[in-house]
Amino acid sequence: MKMRSLALCKPIETLAAAPLKLLLPALVAGLFSAPAYADLPAPVRTTHPRLLAHKADIERLGPFYTPSLPEAGGVISFDYTPREPGANEPPYQPLFGWQDLPNALFIRHLKTVPGQYVILQFALNSSSKIYLAGTEIKVPLGKTSRIRAGWNQQEKTIFYQVGEEPAQSLDWKIRDQKWSPASQDYSFSMLNGETIQNYRLQDLQGKVLGGWDVFDSAEQTAWLDLRNSVGGVVRRMDDCSKEPKPADLPDFCKVTTLGRGDITETAKNLVLAYRLSNDDTYLKAAKAYAKLLISVRNTSSDAGGRYIGGEWSMAARVAAMGYLYDWLFDEMNEPIISGGKTYREELAGEIIETIRTIKPPRNGENFKEPDLRISICGEIRNNDPSITPFNCDTSVSFERTPNNYNTIAYSYLGGHNASAIMGTMTGLLAIENEHRDLVKPLLGLLYEHFRRGLFAAREYVSVDGGHHMGYAYAAANAEIGERIALWRKALEEPVSGPVFAADWQSKLIYPYLYAMRHDNSFPASGDNYGFTAPELSTTALHAANVGQDPFAMAFYQKYARGTAKTNFNARRMVWDKLLYPQNIEAANIATLPLARHFRNAGQVLMRDRWENDKATVLEFKSTSFSSENHQHLDQNSFALSYKAPLLLDSGAYDSYGNSHWSNYYTRTIAHNSIVVFEPGETFKRGDKEYSNDGGQWYAGKENYPTLAEIAPPNGKNYLDGVTEFENGDDYAYVSGNASKAYNKIKMDQSTGFIRSLVYLRPAQGESKPTILVFDRIRTEGQVATSLLHFATRPEGAGVTEQADGGGRYKLTFPQAGARSLTAVNGAGKVRVQMLLPESPLVYRVGGQGGTCEQVVDDKVPKDPSDCRYLVRQRQADGFKWVNYAYGDLGKAPAHPQDYGVWRLETSAATASKGVPQYFLSVLQVGDASSEFNAAGIRLAAQDAEAVQLGYRVVLFNRGSEPASRYSWSAGDKDLSVLATGLKKNADYRLTVAPEANLYRYTLEEAAGANLRSSGDGVLRIRHP
Repeated sequence: MKMRSLALCKPIETLAAAPLKLLLPALVAGLFSAPAYADLPAPVRTTHPRLLAHKADIERLGPFYTPSLPEAGGVISFDYTPREPGANEPPYQPLFGWQDLPNALFIRHLKTVPGQYVILQFALNSSSKIYLAGTEIKVPLGKTSRIRAGWNQQEKTIFYQVGEEPAQSLDWKIRDQKWSPASQDYSFSMLNGETIQNYRLQDLQGKVLGGWDVFDSAEQTAWLDLRNSVGGVVRRMDDCSKEPKPADLPDFCKVTTLGRGDITETAKNLVLAYRLSNDDTYLKAAKAYAKLLISVRNTSSDAGGRYIGGEWSMAARVAAMGYLYDWLFDEMNEPIISGGKTYREELAGEIIETIRTIKPPRNGENFKEPDLRISICGEIRNNDPSITPFNCDTSVSFERTPNNYNTIAYSYLGGHNASAIMGTMTGLLAIENEHRDLVKPLLGLLYEHFRRGLFAAREYVSVDGGHHMGYAYAAANAEIGERIALWRKALEEPVSGPVFAADWQSKLIYPYLYAMRHDNSFPASGDNYGFTAPELSTTALHAANVGQDPFAMAFYQKYARGTAKTNFNARRMVWDKLLYPQNIEAANIATLPLARHFRNAGQVLMRDRWENDKATVLEFKSTSFSSENHQHLDQNSFALSYKAPLLLDSGAYDSYGNSHWSNYYTRTIAHNSIVVFEPGETFKRGDKEYSNDGGQWYAGKENYPTLAEIAPPNGKNYLDGVTEFENGDDYAYVSGNASKAYNKIKMDQSTGFIRSLVYLRPAQGESKPTILVFDRIRTEGQVATSLLHFATRPEGAGVTEQADGGGRYKLTFPQAGARSLTAVNGAGKVRVQMLLPESPLVYRVGGQGGTCEQVVDDKVPKDPSDCRYLVRQRQADGFKWVNYAYGDLGKAPAHPQDYGVWRLETSAATASKGVPQYFLSVLQVGDASSEFNAAGIRLAAQDAEAVQLGYRVVLFNRGSEPASRYSWSAGDKDLSVLATGLKKNADYRLTVAPEANLYRYTLEEAAGANLRSSGDGVLRIRHP
């Protein structure tokens, strides 16, 4: 399932202002009290194109498109202001084109006469890279000159002109050789400080074919990427129909197996390139692609015919045929073969028949995936073949039903159904005018799936912009804007305003703003594949446009637009320009608060500054519900980075559902959280038992819950999540309750696992933040174990180890001094100081170089020295530690820096039922070669845990109820205090009295006193 779509979801009405406890129940009640489905909110437009764009939108883009150089001849011209190159700059810097390409024109730097002029080389390369013509052009330094260069194929003439000087003619050296710009590189580049403006391309008659006024490198990259991508399709289209298939068959040819990223996007880019250029080579390729898609019906019935590839490929083909039909409506109105049906008729017919196709009643590898009918209507009782997608709306439910018949409500939070719905919707919107009576009922149902299911779920989860799956799969937010644009462009605008308008859409970019690490990457939360900031360009632009959000535009300009060349299809920017023409003014990101809570998704992000390369970024995660699809069992976990990942989510996303994913990667043991090993607990999906990591599970819950099942307070998948959050000028505080995420046979469901975390920004004399983590665990008698994962081996002065076998090492700390370990990764490091438990058992686990038993059930050879991913596996006589290494990481692996190598396991020696187990750690970051801030000191205290760091004291509540009184002793009289876990909005008094060689601090509730706790039970008392 890697790289396939999650069920991206969206809103109905905006309820963000409502109390969060009321938000989802209100949504759920609205879903289940409505009729089966209503008509569309407005008629489908009668003009083409209407999928994503109208004719006027495309015409608006036209002037920016860079057309091909005319083979017959033409003129390029531009304003150029040169400067002298620096000592370290390339001596032959290209200006236009590339000198090493055959059949191409180029202009480049040759040399400079200091203080006078730059000498450019202008030449036409032949097919054998012999200059047909070439010369040197002198351009004055420091002033703007108009450069003109032209050629005439028939007359074999070439000329150039600089400014107002007379045009100069050149000889065509090989008179009988025809020149073609077949390999032309259309990019402009220049030295820093030079400018190119007002580019124009004209034909021999002087007609302007294209151009731009202001050079934009990111925009140029996007146009050229579109041109090159579509050019590759044109060149290789014939390979799609060859038999036998070429060994290097392009992915766009694989229309029976791949998905929308290869199939639908190919059709979209073909029609866009043709509409912008009117180049018949693109139209010819589009018609050939239409034939290829139509021919799928002739696939051997043993492979499934139109069903082949299941819903994933079926939906992609339907959407691709929709774009070909809609954008080339007139051009497709000609027969495929003489006397036969037109392309348009065949495309419409195949859209309809593909949607109608029922999965053959056969087993085997080719028949595992559902068809579109099941993805839209749900499983049909007895698989009744008379029920088709065009009348399934009469029985579809928007809530869970017995055996999940006639419903897909379980997929609204996550699943492929959204992709199937999207593809089907695209095809039907394209053909609606000509086939209205047939497709209208199904279109109505698809609209209701979005309104009452997918969008409603997303509105709840992303009320503040966050996402329970983390960052990678949420990066597919680009589809949010596209899905909304499809409906808005295809429908007449309703009287009530645009469809699917809601506040949450403008907030989707904020988790990425806050989570961005030193290298502009993101924490490896949830199923994590490799992606970069430019892939968020559409998300940022959608947020900026629909919400007029200046910070979203700032993200786009700083991180997405300006880096379009990195690891991403830059042509996406062309579509962005088409969908989002507004130019919103950007705001200064540095004016945002330094911490933010994303409710329901359960993400809390804290940082000390907005310069990513210097920032310490902490992510805390405690989602308010559990689900399986791309969401991990990681409640109350956190990740920390400074110049490198320091404490991280471990493992790698190799394949959805395989042994590494099921037994380690998605499990609590792979995260910086708590595990509680209970030998009698089983971790099963169906009849299959998985490793006993001691962590969270779906016991009594649904793996794929509905909206009702995550609703507070009684939804079976509801979790308490983040219960308190506060951001101050020099601190951020969060508390989460993950009790319900664990099986009740081992964990109290109300107060079983409370984690409180304080992020202290640097105080006077400190250079880096300090983080304190306090856990209060209440089990049924089992020992709790705290986990921390590292990219490198944590070491400590005087610490000794005893091998326990199979990659596990018991650590012994010196009697004197703090229990601390330090791990260095790249330019950053972290020190972990373990203050509680008082006499812990500490194991260092993992590494590469020992000998560990490997699980090989994925048929991938495993390295016996790999001990990084150890977890308990049940045996006939008990349990043993085995390593679940990852397999093939596919085309888009995450960065290895996030895979993890070592973990620390810290636990108390014993535990008693109902008696709290306490964990308290101080985490400090620093530069690899620098000293840390002063270590934390645990103070003697009553009813609280008190830690002194410099002149600051942080207090945590040891009890299960909000505290009315804390007292503690310290050697300093004037300490600043940050007290957490207090009664909310209550009055307190602080007294300080001498006590032997110390001072006794007492903070107690007192009506009318001069100190007042916040709405999150926090009280900040500053040093005088």
